[in-house]
Amino acid sequence: MSRVDEASRRKPGFTAGVAVVLADGQEWTFPPPRLRLSPVRSGGGFAVAVNRVGLPDYARWEAVLCSEAPAPPEEYWSVRMTAAATLLLANYELTDEELGSLLVWEAGEPASDERWDRIDAAILGVVPKPGPAT
Repeated sequence: MSRVDEASRRKPGFTAGVAVVLADGQEWTFPPPRLRLSPVRSGGGFAVAVNRVGLPDYARWEAVLCSEAPAPPEEYWSVRMTAAATLLLANYELTDEELGSLLVWEAGEPASDERWDRIDAAILGVVPKPGPAT
């Protein structure tokens, strides 16, 4: 498969976010999941429900990625891949084959571990602070 041009695959409404160098060596941008707060009845009052816009399984993804919910390896990777693909497809028009060539993890490859740490941070809404201007 030939290299996919990142800029040409951007969707209208592309959202800046966390840039991650994916398996093809290019930076791709994961949009930050938008925070949504809403009231939920709790006893005689209300509590706050925390969700992410457009990510109906976000609570499960967060629990698995933060090790708050035990998950077998297959489910852990399914959650990671599903969440990463969902966010990437929010910004880009990609085929399943192209997506599969970008979101690769390989055991024993430090660059792969680093890539997925950044992807997980993007999924969780952790946006790195800009560095000082040089």
